[in-house]
Amino acid sequence: MLGRTTDFLHISDAALEEFREHLYPAVEKKGFLFLSEFRMRRKDGSVFPTEHYVIQRSVRLAA
Repeated sequence: MLGRTTDFLHISDAALEEFREHLYPAVEKKGFLFLSEFRMRRKDGSVFPTEHYVIQRSVRLAA
């Protein structure tokens, strides 16, 4: 996984787009996203249900 985005873990481009459609508005509005079930792909290609909890982190840069 090093050096790669997580795009390959999604079952399709449409599923990735669906995830993003949930992610960006939720983080913008609430500061986090929780999906109780979302399907992802394993290394062997099988599909399995996952839970996602994403929290926006603030990064402070030194002046």
